[in-house]
Amino acid sequence: MEKINLLSNFLVQTLNTEEINYLISELTHISNKQFMVVSDNNNSTNCEGLKKPLTLLSLTKREIDYKRIKIKLLVQKPKTVEKLKNSINQISKSDGGFSDEMINLIINELVVENIINLSSGNEIIWRK
Repeated sequence: MEKINLLSNFLVQTLNTEEINYLISELTHISNKQFMVVSDNNNSTNCEGLKKPLTLLSLTKREIDYKRIKIKLLVQKPKTVEKLKNSINQISKSDGGFSDEMINLIINELVVENIINLSSGNEIIWRK
């Protein structure tokens, strides 16, 4: 764990915010890929997806389905990052709202799923 902490400190000191966000999205994308699982029973290989559904917790500790938020955002398709954050806040308001960290997690998940691309001017390009 010490090596990971040293690496983390090094990355924070050398990368700018945009590069850190890109690294986070790439690492998330890698961790969400499906892996081949080898079972010990009769040495067969099963292709099972290890990706769990994204669990979102509101500020009141209620679990909110990511798919519901994603569908509503695909209907609204906000044009800027600020409007996207406001839309996510509005959608989650009845369930207790989200922290800024959770909103950023949702945005990163949309980027990882290739639903949106973020341009340099904080504009959003919708892929779906």
